[in-house]
Amino acid sequence: MAKEKSADPKTEIQEIFASAKKKPLNFALMKSKEGVVLKAHVTKPPAAMYRECKAAGGIAAMSTQGILNVTGRLVELTLEDPDVSGVLAKLAKKYFTSLGVPCKVVFLLPGGARLGDEEDEDAEGDAPAEPADVSEVVTQTAADDDGTVAEPMTRGQSDENPDLAAQEAASEAVQAEAAKLEALRDSLMQEFGALSGQLDAAKTNMVAPMAKKVGVLETMFKTTVDQEPNKARGVLSLLSKMLVNVPGLNPAAEAKPSGASRTSELSALEKSVDDLLAEFA
Repeated sequence: MAKEKSADPKTEIQEIFASAKKKPLNFALMKSKEGVVLKAHVTKPPAAMYRECKAAGGIAAMSTQGILNVTGRLVELTLEDPDVSGVLAKLAKKYFTSLGVPCKVVFLLPGGARLGDEEDEDAEGDAPAEPADVSEVVTQTAADDDGTVAEPMTRGQSDENPDLAAQEAASEAVQAEAAKLEALRDSLMQEFGALSGQLDAAKTNMVAPMAKKVGVLETMFKTTVDQEPNKARGVLSLLSKMLVNVPGLNPAAEAKPSGASRTSELSALEKSVDDLLAEFA
């Protein structure tokens, strides 16, 4: 497997591909400001590679993980989750080519569908290096019939190229959405950290069935906050409501009546927890 720290991105990608030609690797792939981040290992799980990608500057909003195989210049990524954009495969191919590692990138989705086969087979030829990020200068040079080479096309000329303008707009939209989700994650983690003491007390003092559900919700939040922060927000909201209704943890809970209305309120809350658990099952 590739060393933990390579001399440069090209060397790291070459090492990963060389290892993947020998045996399948667990991997994670994320969009980044430079293009993409790819991390892979023969024994570490894809989830660990996912965390390494984030630490290396990856954008979790556009990411995937699974099993990596390389045959010649064909890079096949067998994905765990079918919910992935084909744009990520194109970005990966563009970035690897820009490093001087031309290849064809294909996503194999659960169920057998493939993303990337529609691309031209230029990975098998001597494809020229392309920039990793369409927001940078696009050096689209093409030989004329007389052998001359056209001038590079810069960002300022993108208005004359609808396809390039659309790519730039899509890239900017993805980055804006990624920043929004990252801010949501940070906010959720801060809120969750503030509840840590109450969570421990609730699991100790509540009746066994409810205490168990508190633990399940806690685990559910931790497993969804990285990749599905919007779902994690719903989990945290319900978890906070449970803690508010725990006598001994919240003075407001002690002050509430203990009769039928109180029982009805707790029953409704427990049903909400059961519905959420069924949804995530």
